[in-house]
Amino acid sequence: SYAFLITIVIESVLISTIESDLDKQQKYDHILFYIFSSLWLIIFGIFFSYYAYKLIQSEHEKFKMSSDEINDKVNKSLPTLKFSYKNLERTGHKKRILSF
Repeated sequence: SYAFLITIVIESVLISTIESDLDKQQKYDHILFYIFSSLWLIIFGIFFSYYAYKLIQSEHEKFKMSSDEINDKVNKSLPTLKFSYKNLERTGHKKRILSF
């Protein structure tokens, strides 16, 4: 929405520098505002619809997965932590923190 506001401000400045008649400025400003608003809504609507479709599609795929497939997918994105218990030592204030 910030990009839309910037575009409207730039459009208003350009119209005021190109056209000197105030009535024509307002007429062009209103026309371009509706054009930009329509384009913004169409583009935003298409993006949102595509994103929602992909999200729903991925959720439906999760319903078809077994627990092993889910574990594999989770482990790919978040690898499991592996600790070596051979090098344990106490550190910190009064040796309260266990460090690996």
